[in-house]
Amino acid sequence: MGERLHGIEIVVDAPRRTLQPQQYMKVLTETRLALQEVDKAALPGRQPRLDWVIDDISVNGVHRAVIVPQRIPVKRTIPTVTTTTVGLVRGVESLRQKAEIPPLFSVATVGRLPAMATIGDQVRAVHIRATDDDQVATVDEAAVEHAKRATQVGRRTFGSVEGRLEVLSRSRSGIRVMVVDERSRRAVTVRAADDAREQLREAWGERVRVAGELVRNPAGQPIRLDMTEMRVLPDRARVSAWDILGVAPDYTGDLTTEEFIRHARRG
Repeated sequence: MGERLHGIEIVVDAPRRTLQPQQYMKVLTETRLALQEVDKAALPGRQPRLDWVIDDISVNGVHRAVIVPQRIPVKRTIPTVTTTTVGLVRGVESLRQKAEIPPLFSVATVGRLPAMATIGDQVRAVHIRATDDDQVATVDEAAVEHAKRATQVGRRTFGSVEGRLEVLSRSRSGIRVMVVDERSRRAVTVRAADDAREQLREAWGERVRVAGELVRNPAGQPIRLDMTEMRVLPDRARVSAWDILGVAPDYTGDLTTEEFIRHARRG
């Protein structure tokens, strides 16, 4: 069942009789939350979301669990689910190699690695794998250290971020949203004052440009922005040859199209 539903296999490397139940559940919970965040970055906007449940759990000498979507919504295809599961695994492996925020990750997602694996007496490492892919990613001391460095503040400047507005939530310090850059596919956390809530609500799912104090990590990647202004942008329309047909009727002068092409080929 797990194989058919394109889930995530989690194996916790821990000595026998040392892993506390709450630590095991912490690993599963942080993985589920990370999957939700990666899914929103992979498919920003008004998309039906996945509810992740435990499909299989094994403890006989191996602390192993498989998390799968409870169901796949009608408007979601199998490849969109695989993008999420494989994206999480590749992001974790990327963090094991370097202290940079991977594609489809936000600061919050990166911060789940230290919470997922408190490396020490209870947990030596956590291995994750998409059930329909062979790559295994490991959350170990190197991955945790890189995750911490990737979320540190490097420098602050005035700047802007552009992308799809996602995840509208409220905290004690105000409103928080996520802007997913459509080119880098990374998510930037945006903090705004309470009085911007209606403006942000109306722009949810839209392409926006948000400006304010921009915080970058030591690698120079934008990780957080304190909003001072926002503008909704038009969607990038796909332009076909038929859409531009006739936009410059006099471009070839007195030549027919065939004559112009022959002339252009001769140089």
